[in-house]
Amino acid sequence: MLLALLLVLSLCSDARSSESTSKTIQYRVWEEQPTGTRVGRLVDDLRQRDEGGPLEDFQVVEHGKALPFSISTRDGVVTTQGRLDREELCSGSDLCEMAFSVLYRKGGAVNCLRVRVEVMDLNDHSPSFPSALQEVEISETAGLRMRIPLDRAVDPDAGPNSLQTYSLSVNQHFALDVTGGAKQAELVVIKELDREVQATFDLMLVAWDKGNPPRSGSTLVRVNIQDSNDNSPVFEDSTPTLELSEDTARGTIIINLKATDPDQGANGQVEYSISKHTSPLVKKLFFVDPETGAVSINAPLDYESSPLTKSSYRPVIVGPMQSPHTANCT
Repeated sequence: MLLALLLVLSLCSDARSSESTSKTIQYRVWEEQPTGTRVGRLVDDLRQRDEGGPLEDFQVVEHGKALPFSISTRDGVVTTQGRLDREELCSGSDLCEMAFSVLYRKGGAVNCLRVRVEVMDLNDHSPSFPSALQEVEISETAGLRMRIPLDRAVDPDAGPNSLQTYSLSVNQHFALDVTGGAKQAELVVIKELDREVQATFDLMLVAWDKGNPPRSGSTLVRVNIQDSNDNSPVFEDSTPTLELSEDTARGTIIINLKATDPDQGANGQVEYSISKHTSPLVKKLFFVDPETGAVSINAPLDYESSPLTKSSYRPVIVGPMQSPHTANCT
């Protein structure tokens, strides 16, 4: 008897390696079904294949790992054992199929067949992003058609129930392109950017599957526009006129010049200086504070000996890796 059983087990092993010629019965069941859900009845399927005589003593051949199904000994009814979670059973696979061998008696002889159960996917997950907010940075000088990769969404479902595409909220500056089988979403610049006009854009990125009905997940994409040194400083008054007494004391502040620059950070910092094109005599007479723009008397004034009545001042932007922009005040 032991030898006969070993021969049958060997037959089952051979059947696993050549299923195209072995006796195979296939079933399908939806995931998430409750414990005890009937999948099929082996006796009925064998009868349909003209298997005559008494069919009994059905039992699963040792599978090597826990099987989510049970087989009744008397008539081979296949039922679920616990809740079937397709994503746990077959993570990342489009086809989720459990295959196992079953021994049964036919007229006293022991036979073997293969059973394959496909666990079908329900659209029980929505696409999701790693975080509710993702921030990206781009220079305001970025060229048209520049692409910025975004975080990918994930959906553990399979087939049409898995992640299929993305959509982006309507805006004038960015389009959305989805590339490759990995469903990589990218922002594409379609209109020139200007940080001084708009420094940030909040865009809603939505990931979709194609279930029935479709499910979705979203993330807020915050695009921060990085400043470039594309603006020159501007004086509030570029041609101020002053009348000074020649006995004005040295160190007296005669005017506070004010210039502003709409650029950000170091590109918007203004430094004041007297233009190198100004007469050396005027440079001796006046001093301009490089930080505040305050102009003061630096030497005694003498109307009779001074032929110059104008002084030119130039603010210079302090910005790393940028050419300074200037404005004139005379």
